[in-house]
Amino acid sequence: MSLSKRASLLGQLEQELDAGVLAFVTGDRPGLQTQIAAEQLPFFPRHVATLKQRSKIALLLYTRGGDSNMAWPLIGFLRSYCDDLTVVVPFYSHSCGTLLALGADHIVMNPFATLSPIDPTVANAFNPPDPSNPSLRMSISVEDVLAFLELAKNDGAEAAAAFQQLAQQVHPLALGNVQRSINQIRQLARKLLDLHCSPMSEDEKDTIVARLTSELYSHQHLIIRQEAKEIGLPVEDASPPVEAMLTDYYQELCTDLQLLEKCDPPALLRAAQAVAPVGVPPSPAPSGPIQSNPAPPTSVPGGLAGLVPATATPLPAGASTFKLGVRVERGYIETSKTCDAFVTEGEVYCQPTNVAVTLGPGVTVPQVAPQVTYEVHSERWERLA
Repeated sequence: MSLSKRASLLGQLEQELDAGVLAFVTGDRPGLQTQIAAEQLPFFPRHVATLKQRSKIALLLYTRGGDSNMAWPLIGFLRSYCDDLTVVVPFYSHSCGTLLALGADHIVMNPFATLSPIDPTVANAFNPPDPSNPSLRMSISVEDVLAFLELAKNDGAEAAAAFQQLAQQVHPLALGNVQRSINQIRQLARKLLDLHCSPMSEDEKDTIVARLTSELYSHQHLIIRQEAKEIGLPVEDASPPVEAMLTDYYQELCTDLQLLEKCDPPALLRAAQAVAPVGVPPSPAPSGPIQSNPAPPTSVPGGLAGLVPATATPLPAGASTFKLGVRVERGYIETSKTCDAFVTEGEVYCQPTNVAVTLGPGVTVPQVAPQVTYEVHSERWERLA
Protein backbone atom coordinates (compact mmCIF):
# COMPACT_ATOMS: atom_id res chain seq x y z
CA MET A 1 0.00 0.00 0.00
CA SER A 2 1.38 3.42 -0.94
CA LEU A 3 -0.85 5.54 1.27
CA SER A 4 1.97 8.00 1.98
CA LYS A 5 2.68 8.43 -1.75
CA ARG A 6 -0.97 9.11 -2.55
CA ALA A 7 -1.18 11.57 0.36
CA SER A 8 1.91 13.40 -0.86
CA LEU A 9 0.50 13.71 -4.37
CA LEU A 10 -2.83 15.02 -3.06
CA GLY A 11 -0.89 17.61 -1.02
CA GLN A 12 1.00 18.72 -4.13
CA LEU A 13 -2.29 18.99 -6.05
CA GLU A 14 -3.70 21.22 -3.30
CA GLN A 15 -0.83 23.65 -3.76
CA GLU A 16 -0.97 23.58 -7.57
CA LEU A 17 -4.77 23.99 -7.75
CA ASP A 18 -5.00 26.33 -4.73
CA ALA A 19 -7.91 24.20 -3.51
CA GLY A 20 -8.70 21.57 -0.94
CA VAL A 21 -8.43 18.22 -2.71
CA LEU A 22 -10.74 15.32 -1.87
CA ALA A 23 -10.28 12.02 -3.73
CA PHE A 24 -13.13 9.55 -4.27
CA VAL A 25 -11.98 6.26 -5.79
CA THR A 26 -13.96 3.11 -6.58
CA GLY A 27 -11.71 0.36 -7.94
CA ASP A 28 -12.37 -1.29 -11.31
CA ARG A 29 -10.08 -4.31 -11.35
CA PRO A 30 -11.30 -6.45 -14.29
CA GLY A 31 -14.41 -8.37 -13.33
CA LEU A 32 -14.26 -7.16 -9.73
CA GLN A 33 -15.49 -3.56 -9.92
CA THR A 34 -16.65 -1.54 -6.94
CA GLN A 35 -19.32 1.10 -7.44
CA ILE A 36 -20.49 4.40 -6.04
CA ALA A 37 -23.17 3.78 -3.40
CA ALA A 38 -25.28 5.93 -1.09
CA GLU A 39 -23.89 4.18 1.98
CA GLN A 40 -20.57 5.93 1.35
CA LEU A 41 -22.01 9.41 2.07
CA PRO A 42 -21.45 9.40 5.87
CA PHE A 43 -17.69 9.10 5.40
CA PHE A 44 -17.22 12.40 3.55
CA PRO A 45 -17.74 14.99 6.35
CA ARG A 46 -14.63 13.87 8.28
CA HIS A 47 -12.43 14.38 5.24
CA VAL A 48 -13.91 17.73 4.21
CA ALA A 49 -13.45 19.01 7.77
CA THR A 50 -9.69 18.52 7.47
CA LEU A 51 -9.29 20.52 4.26
CA LYS A 52 -7.23 23.65 4.87
CA GLN A 53 -8.83 25.40 1.89
CA ARG A 54 -12.57 24.90 1.80
CA SER A 55 -13.82 27.92 -0.16
CA LYS A 56 -12.48 26.12 -3.23
CA ILE A 57 -12.70 22.33 -3.36
CA ALA A 58 -11.40 19.96 -6.02
CA LEU A 59 -13.06 16.53 -6.09
CA LEU A 60 -10.73 13.99 -7.71
CA LEU A 61 -12.79 11.16 -9.21
CA TYR A 62 -11.78 7.71 -10.36
CA THR A 63 -14.85 5.55 -10.95
CA ARG A 64 -16.82 3.53 -13.48
CA GLY A 65 -20.12 4.66 -11.92
CA GLY A 66 -22.78 3.36 -9.56
CA ASP A 67 -25.91 4.66 -7.86
CA SER A 68 -27.03 7.88 -9.58
CA ASN A 69 -28.95 8.86 -6.42
CA MET A 70 -25.56 9.53 -4.78
CA ALA A 71 -24.73 12.49 -7.04
CA TRP A 72 -27.21 15.09 -5.79
CA PRO A 73 -26.57 14.80 -2.01
CA LEU A 74 -22.78 14.56 -2.40
CA ILE A 75 -22.48 17.58 -4.68
CA GLY A 76 -24.97 19.48 -2.54
CA PHE A 77 -22.90 18.72 0.56
CA LEU A 78 -19.63 19.85 -1.04
CA ARG A 79 -21.16 23.02 -2.48
CA SER A 80 -22.50 23.98 0.94
CA TYR A 81 -18.84 24.39 1.97
CA CYS A 82 -17.27 25.93 -1.11
CA ASP A 83 -17.85 28.83 -3.46
CA ASP A 84 -16.06 27.10 -6.32
CA LEU A 85 -16.13 23.36 -7.07
CA THR A 86 -13.80 21.60 -9.50
CA VAL A 87 -13.91 17.95 -10.55
CA VAL A 88 -10.53 16.51 -11.49
CA VAL A 89 -10.35 13.41 -13.72
CA PRO A 90 -7.04 11.54 -14.02
CA PHE A 91 -8.45 8.70 -16.12
CA TYR A 92 -12.06 7.41 -15.74
CA SER A 93 -15.10 9.23 -14.39
CA HIS A 94 -17.98 7.34 -15.96
CA SER A 95 -21.75 7.17 -15.58
CA CYS A 96 -22.48 8.42 -12.05
CA GLY A 97 -18.97 9.91 -12.05
CA THR A 98 -19.96 12.04 -15.05
CA LEU A 99 -23.17 12.98 -13.28
CA LEU A 100 -21.11 14.20 -10.31
CA ALA A 101 -18.96 16.23 -12.69
CA LEU A 102 -22.05 18.07 -14.01
CA GLY A 103 -22.34 19.81 -10.65
CA ALA A 104 -18.83 21.31 -10.85
CA ASP A 105 -17.89 24.77 -12.09
CA HIS A 106 -14.78 23.33 -13.74
CA ILE A 107 -13.84 19.86 -14.98
CA VAL A 108 -10.07 19.36 -15.26
CA MET A 109 -9.19 16.38 -17.47
CA ASN A 110 -5.93 14.65 -18.28
CA PRO A 111 -5.29 13.85 -21.98
CA PHE A 112 -6.40 10.23 -21.52
CA ALA A 113 -9.29 11.03 -19.16
CA THR A 114 -12.80 10.09 -20.26
CA LEU A 115 -16.38 10.74 -19.22
CA SER A 116 -19.40 8.73 -20.39
CA PRO A 117 -23.14 8.99 -21.07
CA ILE A 118 -25.44 9.10 -18.05
CA ASP A 119 -28.37 7.16 -19.54
CA PRO A 120 -29.50 4.71 -16.84
CA THR A 121 -29.82 0.95 -16.88
CA VAL A 122 -32.69 -0.01 -14.62
CA ALA A 123 -33.41 -3.03 -12.46
CA ASN A 124 -36.95 -3.75 -11.40
CA ALA A 125 -38.95 -6.64 -9.93
CA PHE A 126 -41.05 -6.65 -13.12
CA ASN A 127 -38.07 -6.90 -15.50
CA PRO A 128 -37.92 -10.06 -17.68
CA PRO A 129 -36.09 -13.13 -16.32
CA ASP A 130 -32.49 -13.53 -17.45
CA PRO A 131 -32.48 -16.34 -20.09
CA SER A 132 -29.11 -17.59 -18.82
CA ASN A 133 -30.30 -17.64 -15.21
CA PRO A 134 -34.10 -17.50 -14.80
CA SER A 135 -33.77 -16.86 -11.06
CA LEU A 136 -32.35 -13.41 -11.89
CA ARG A 137 -33.93 -10.41 -13.61
CA MET A 138 -32.41 -8.72 -16.63
CA SER A 139 -31.42 -5.08 -16.45
CA ILE A 140 -33.07 -2.88 -19.08
CA SER A 141 -31.13 -0.15 -20.85
CA VAL A 142 -33.14 3.00 -21.45
CA GLU A 143 -31.30 3.38 -24.77
CA ASP A 144 -32.48 -0.09 -25.89
CA VAL A 145 -36.13 0.78 -25.29
CA LEU A 146 -35.83 4.14 -27.07
CA ALA A 147 -33.94 2.51 -29.96
CA PHE A 148 -36.66 -0.12 -30.44
CA LEU A 149 -39.39 2.50 -30.61
CA GLU A 150 -37.32 4.58 -33.04
CA LEU A 151 -36.65 1.50 -35.20
CA ALA A 152 -40.36 0.68 -35.32
CA LYS A 153 -41.16 4.26 -36.29
CA ASN A 154 -38.56 4.24 -39.07
CA ASP A 155 -40.10 1.01 -40.41
CA GLY A 156 -43.45 2.75 -40.67
CA ALA A 157 -45.05 1.14 -37.63
CA GLU A 158 -47.55 3.08 -35.58
CA ALA A 159 -46.20 4.13 -32.19
CA ALA A 160 -49.15 2.56 -30.37
CA ALA A 161 -48.70 -0.76 -32.17
CA ALA A 162 -44.95 -0.78 -31.51
CA PHE A 163 -45.48 -0.09 -27.84
CA GLN A 164 -48.14 -2.80 -27.61
CA GLN A 165 -45.71 -5.30 -29.15
CA LEU A 166 -43.01 -4.27 -26.67
CA ALA A 167 -45.43 -4.50 -23.73
CA GLN A 168 -46.25 -8.09 -24.70
CA GLN A 169 -42.59 -9.00 -24.10
CA VAL A 170 -41.80 -6.68 -21.18
CA HIS A 171 -44.11 -6.02 -18.23
CA PRO A 172 -45.76 -2.56 -18.55
CA LEU A 173 -44.60 -1.62 -15.04
CA ALA A 174 -41.00 -2.35 -16.07
CA LEU A 175 -41.45 -0.04 -19.08
CA GLY A 176 -42.96 2.60 -16.81
CA ASN A 177 -39.88 2.31 -14.60
CA VAL A 178 -37.70 2.92 -17.66
CA GLN A 179 -39.55 6.15 -18.47
CA ARG A 180 -39.44 7.29 -14.86
CA SER A 181 -35.69 6.66 -14.73
CA ILE A 182 -34.92 8.66 -17.86
CA ASN A 183 -37.11 11.52 -16.61
CA GLN A 184 -35.32 11.44 -13.26
CA ILE A 185 -31.82 11.43 -14.75
CA ARG A 186 -32.64 14.35 -17.05
CA GLN A 187 -34.08 16.32 -14.15
CA LEU A 188 -31.09 15.49 -11.96
CA ALA A 189 -28.63 16.55 -14.66
CA ARG A 190 -30.37 19.92 -15.04
CA LYS A 191 -30.43 20.48 -11.28
CA LEU A 192 -26.70 19.83 -11.08
CA LEU A 193 -25.99 22.18 -13.98
CA ASP A 194 -28.08 24.86 -12.23
CA LEU A 195 -25.57 24.86 -9.34
CA HIS A 196 -22.79 26.44 -11.41
CA CYS A 197 -21.43 29.81 -10.30
CA SER A 198 -21.64 31.03 -13.89
CA PRO A 199 -25.21 30.28 -15.04
CA MET A 200 -25.77 28.40 -18.27
CA SER A 201 -28.51 29.27 -20.73
CA GLU A 202 -31.48 26.95 -21.08
CA ASP A 203 -30.31 26.00 -24.58
CA GLU A 204 -26.86 25.09 -23.27
CA LYS A 205 -28.34 22.89 -20.57
CA ASP A 206 -30.76 21.27 -23.04
CA THR A 207 -27.87 20.41 -25.36
CA ILE A 208 -25.75 18.86 -22.60
CA VAL A 209 -28.63 16.82 -21.15
CA ALA A 210 -29.74 15.55 -24.57
CA ARG A 211 -26.22 14.53 -25.61
CA LEU A 212 -25.47 12.71 -22.36
CA THR A 213 -28.81 10.91 -21.99
CA SER A 214 -29.96 9.96 -25.49
CA GLU A 215 -27.76 11.13 -28.37
CA LEU A 216 -24.60 9.05 -27.90
CA TYR A 217 -26.53 5.77 -28.30
CA SER A 218 -24.30 3.61 -26.11
CA HIS A 219 -23.61 3.68 -22.40
CA GLN A 220 -20.14 2.31 -23.20
CA HIS A 221 -19.20 5.32 -25.35
CA LEU A 222 -16.13 7.07 -23.91
CA ILE A 223 -16.22 10.86 -24.08
CA ILE A 224 -12.73 12.20 -24.64
CA ARG A 225 -11.64 15.65 -23.48
CA GLN A 226 -12.22 17.46 -26.79
CA GLU A 227 -15.66 15.89 -27.22
CA ALA A 228 -16.62 16.94 -23.68
CA LYS A 229 -15.77 20.52 -24.59
CA GLU A 230 -17.84 20.29 -27.79
CA ILE A 231 -20.82 19.03 -25.79
CA GLY A 232 -20.61 22.25 -23.77
CA LEU A 233 -19.19 21.00 -20.48
CA PRO A 234 -16.86 23.40 -18.60
CA VAL A 235 -13.79 21.28 -19.36
CA GLU A 236 -10.24 22.51 -18.94
CA ASP A 237 -6.97 20.85 -19.91
CA ALA A 238 -4.82 19.86 -16.96
CA SER A 239 -1.71 22.03 -16.78
CA PRO A 240 1.59 20.16 -17.24
CA PRO A 241 2.32 20.02 -13.48
CA VAL A 242 -1.24 18.89 -12.67
CA GLU A 243 -1.14 16.36 -15.51
CA ALA A 244 2.04 14.82 -14.09
CA MET A 245 0.57 14.64 -10.57
CA LEU A 246 -2.68 13.07 -11.77
CA THR A 247 -0.77 10.52 -13.83
CA ASP A 248 1.36 9.61 -10.80
CA TYR A 249 -1.73 9.32 -8.59
CA TYR A 250 -3.38 7.00 -11.11
CA GLN A 251 -0.24 4.85 -11.20
CA GLU A 252 -0.37 4.55 -7.41
CA LEU A 253 -3.99 3.41 -7.66
CA CYS A 254 -2.96 0.82 -10.24
CA THR A 255 -0.41 -0.51 -7.77
CA ASP A 256 -2.54 -0.39 -4.62
CA LEU A 257 -5.73 -1.81 -6.17
CA GLN A 258 -4.03 -3.87 -8.91
CA LEU A 259 -6.32 -2.18 -11.42
CA LEU A 260 -4.63 -3.59 -14.51
CA GLU A 261 -4.39 -7.21 -13.34
CA LYS A 262 -7.26 -9.65 -13.54
CA CYS A 263 -7.82 -11.22 -10.15
CA ASP A 264 -7.02 -14.94 -10.22
CA PRO A 265 -7.80 -16.62 -6.87
CA PRO A 266 -6.53 -20.06 -8.03
CA ALA A 267 -3.14 -18.56 -8.97
CA LEU A 268 -3.02 -16.66 -5.68
CA LEU A 269 -3.73 -19.86 -3.81
CA ARG A 270 -1.11 -21.87 -5.70
CA ALA A 271 1.50 -19.19 -4.98
CA ALA A 272 0.69 -19.38 -1.27
CA GLN A 273 0.87 -23.17 -1.32
CA ALA A 274 4.29 -22.98 -2.92
CA VAL A 275 5.70 -21.10 0.07
CA ALA A 276 3.89 -23.09 2.79
CA PRO A 277 6.02 -23.81 5.89
CA VAL A 278 8.28 -26.86 5.62
CA GLY A 279 6.78 -29.93 7.21
CA VAL A 280 3.18 -28.94 6.58
CA PRO A 281 2.26 -30.36 3.19
CA PRO A 282 -0.30 -28.22 1.35
CA SER A 283 -2.95 -29.59 -0.96
CA PRO A 284 -1.56 -30.59 -4.38
CA ALA A 285 -1.48 -27.81 -6.95
CA PRO A 286 -4.48 -28.17 -9.27
CA SER A 287 -3.56 -29.88 -12.51
CA GLY A 288 -6.82 -29.51 -14.43
CA PRO A 289 -9.50 -26.90 -15.02
CA ILE A 290 -10.58 -25.09 -11.89
CA GLN A 291 -14.08 -23.91 -11.13
CA SER A 292 -13.96 -20.46 -9.56
CA ASN A 293 -17.10 -19.63 -7.63
CA PRO A 294 -18.08 -15.96 -7.91
CA ALA A 295 -17.90 -13.96 -4.72
CA PRO A 296 -21.23 -13.68 -2.90
CA PRO A 297 -23.22 -10.42 -3.06
CA THR A 298 -21.67 -7.61 -1.06
CA SER A 299 -22.91 -4.37 0.44
CA VAL A 300 -21.19 -2.25 -2.20
CA PRO A 301 -22.28 -3.44 -5.68
CA GLY A 302 -19.73 -4.92 -8.02
CA GLY A 303 -17.79 -7.57 -6.12
CA LEU A 304 -14.23 -7.74 -4.86
CA ALA A 305 -11.15 -5.90 -6.05
CA GLY A 306 -7.45 -5.90 -5.26
CA LEU A 307 -6.94 -9.27 -3.57
CA VAL A 308 -3.96 -8.89 -1.24
CA PRO A 309 -2.45 -11.92 0.52
CA ALA A 310 -2.76 -11.58 4.28
CA THR A 311 -2.05 -15.02 5.79
CA ALA A 312 -1.49 -18.48 4.36
CA THR A 313 -2.76 -21.11 6.78
CA PRO A 314 -2.04 -24.71 5.76
CA LEU A 315 -4.08 -27.18 7.75
CA PRO A 316 -2.47 -30.13 9.61
CA ALA A 317 -0.86 -32.91 7.59
CA GLY A 318 -3.47 -35.00 5.85
CA ALA A 319 -6.08 -32.28 5.79
CA SER A 320 -7.70 -31.79 2.40
CA THR A 321 -8.24 -28.03 2.44
CA PHE A 322 -5.68 -25.24 2.13
CA LYS A 323 -6.90 -21.78 3.20
CA LEU A 324 -5.48 -18.37 2.38
CA GLY A 325 -6.60 -15.30 4.32
CA VAL A 326 -7.04 -12.22 2.14
CA ARG A 327 -7.54 -8.55 2.81
CA VAL A 328 -9.11 -6.52 0.02
CA GLU A 329 -8.95 -2.73 -0.42
CA ARG A 330 -11.59 -1.81 -2.98
CA GLY A 331 -11.79 1.98 -2.89
CA TYR A 332 -10.72 5.15 -1.09
CA ILE A 333 -12.13 8.39 0.22
CA GLU A 334 -9.08 10.44 1.10
CA THR A 335 -7.28 13.77 1.40
CA SER A 336 -3.62 14.57 1.99
CA LYS A 337 -4.21 14.00 5.73
CA THR A 338 -6.99 11.39 5.93
CA CYS A 339 -7.95 8.11 4.32
CA ASP A 340 -10.85 5.68 4.58
CA ALA A 341 -10.57 2.43 2.64
CA PHE A 342 -13.37 0.03 1.87
CA VAL A 343 -12.01 -3.31 3.07
CA THR A 344 -13.24 -6.83 2.56
CA GLU A 345 -11.71 -9.75 4.46
CA GLY A 346 -12.21 -13.41 3.82
CA GLU A 347 -10.57 -16.63 2.70
CA VAL A 348 -9.70 -18.30 -0.55
CA TYR A 349 -9.59 -22.06 -0.24
CA CYS A 350 -9.27 -25.12 -2.41
CA GLN A 351 -10.76 -28.48 -1.60
CA PRO A 352 -11.46 -31.69 -3.52
CA THR A 353 -14.96 -31.86 -4.93
CA ASN A 354 -16.71 -34.88 -6.41
CA VAL A 355 -17.79 -34.25 -10.00
CA ALA A 356 -19.18 -36.42 -12.79
CA VAL A 357 -17.16 -36.41 -16.02
CA THR A 358 -18.96 -37.33 -19.24
CA LEU A 359 -16.87 -39.60 -21.47
CA GLY A 360 -19.53 -40.17 -24.10
CA PRO A 361 -23.27 -40.59 -24.61
CA GLY A 362 -24.63 -42.12 -21.42
CA VAL A 363 -21.13 -42.72 -20.02
CA THR A 364 -20.04 -40.77 -16.93
CA VAL A 365 -17.36 -41.51 -14.37
CA PRO A 366 -16.82 -39.98 -10.92
CA GLN A 367 -13.77 -37.82 -10.51
CA VAL A 368 -12.31 -35.68 -7.77
CA ALA A 369 -11.51 -32.16 -8.96
CA PRO A 370 -10.19 -29.18 -7.02
CA GLN A 371 -12.57 -26.26 -6.55
CA VAL A 372 -11.49 -22.79 -5.52
CA THR A 373 -13.92 -20.65 -3.54
CA TYR A 374 -13.78 -17.13 -2.09
CA GLU A 375 -15.67 -16.70 1.16
CA VAL A 376 -16.39 -13.21 2.53
CA HIS A 377 -16.10 -12.87 6.32
CA SER A 378 -16.45 -9.12 6.82
CA GLU A 379 -16.81 -5.82 4.95
CA ARG A 380 -16.30 -2.37 6.37
CA TRP A 381 -14.93 1.11 5.84
CA GLU A 382 -11.63 1.25 7.69
CA ARG A 383 -9.90 4.42 8.83
CA LEU A 384 -6.29 4.30 7.68
CA ALA A 385 -5.35 7.91 8.44
